[in-house]
Formats: sequence, C-alpha cells, structure tokens
Amino acid sequence: MRDFHIEKQIKCLLREKDCEVACHRALPSTNALAKEALPAQTARFALYIAGRQTQGRGRLGRSFYSPGGGIYLTLAIRELETERTPDALTCAAAVAVAKAVRTVCSFLPGIKWVNDLLLPNGKKFCGILCERTPAGLVMGVGVNAARCKFPAELREIAGTLGLRRKQRRRLTAEIAQELLRVFCEPKKKIMEIYREQNIYLGKEILFYQYGVACSGVAERIDEDGALIVRLSDGKLHHLHTGEVSIRKM
Repeated sequence: MRDFHIEKQIKCLLREKDCEVACHRALPSTNALAKEALPAQTARFALYIAGRQTQGRGRLGRSFYSPGGGIYLTLAIRELETERTPDALTCAAAVAVAKAVRTVCSFLPGIKWVNDLLLPNGKKFCGILCERTPAGLVMGVGVNAARCKFPAELREIAGTLGLRRKQRRRLTAEIAQELLRVFCEPKKKIMEIYREQNIYLGKEILFYQYGVACSGVAERIDEDGALIVRLSDGKLHHLHTGEVSIRKM
C-alpha cells in the first residue's frame, strides 16, 4: 500500500526534481521493485521507500532482516554510461548514509568494507546493496532506525539508531538527498572520503578465499572499491567481495 502522505513530505525535502518517489508501508524488497520498474522509468532517478520488507536481501544472496520502523530505500538510476562498478557505487552509498546519519544523529558512523555501517559500539546498523541491470543501476540501503528486538542470531552483531518517527522521516530524506549527491560527485572525491572513514585500513584482517582462512594487512582501497591486502609473503591480493574481519591477536 502506498503512503502518499510520506511521499509528499519526501518530495518537498528533495532538491532534485527529476526524481520520482514511491513510498510503501511494506514491500517484499525495494531493490526488486526498483529493478522491475526501471525499464519503464521516465525520470532520471526514482526512489522506492518502505517501512518494512518481507524479503529483504543483502550481498551474496543473503536475507536482510527488515522489521517495521526501519528505513529501506532504493535509488533507481536510468543511466548505463557510468565509470562506477557496483562496488564503487556501494562505497558512494556508504559515504552518503554516513553523512546523512551525522546530520541527523550527530555522530559519524564507521564504514566496514565494503557495505556495512557501524555504531560507536561496533554493531552494524546499516547494509547496502548496489546492482547493475540492463536498464540502469540501483542503490539499495537498509537502516535499523527504530528500536526493535533482533533475533537471537543477530543480537551480538546488530544495532539500531533508536529514532522516533519524525527523526526517521528526516533521516530518510537526508539519505535520499545524499545518494543523489554522491552519484553526481567525482568518483575520486567520494573514494577519498570512503577511505578516511573505513575502519580496516592499516589493520591486520582475516578473510576467506575459496573457503580457506587467509590474513594480511589492509593497505588501501582502489578506485573501484576493491580492498588491497598485503599477505604475509609480501604479495598483494585484491578483494572484491567476501567476509572480512579484524584479526584478533
């Protein structure tokens, strides 16, 4: 069901006018709807927002817990000519959400490569999924915004911003505006900000390659969002996806 009241509020807050807005109380997945609607999209941008997802999806095909009171939105971009890879778009989206959270919540989140944002206590409150389709690009964001009870398997790693309804609406508009802004910013500038806010650079990390645990020092992040790791034998390894954590000594 569409929520036209919130739609009107979001449209008034957005500075970009070539952007369609559709707000729903619940959806299976904002990314899925955006990809389905992209071929017929007339505006350069379209924003799909839901207060709850029943089939939320994250990277690597995993499910994404999406209870009521969260912020689930996807920016659909009717544009194929872009130098950015999906990983670079993910980095841009992380920068956008971090700035929006700083504006509304007065703290700057840490960014965990490649697509998670963290609270000051280290718990994840936001995930990002960017995808390329034959008709364009989608930048999907899921934020744990309201107070909620997490399933047992998520309680040690997931957190929430704990915002009230008015704050959640403001944050939704800020995230949307920042996504529009970073897409139009030079990639080099956005990647510099992403590197500054990333929590892994310079630290020894643990990652898995073909099911085998590997470790090394995270040296840098390239312009396409790949994490460059120096292994114990001195060789450089480029990570484009996978689970990464700081190695505990």
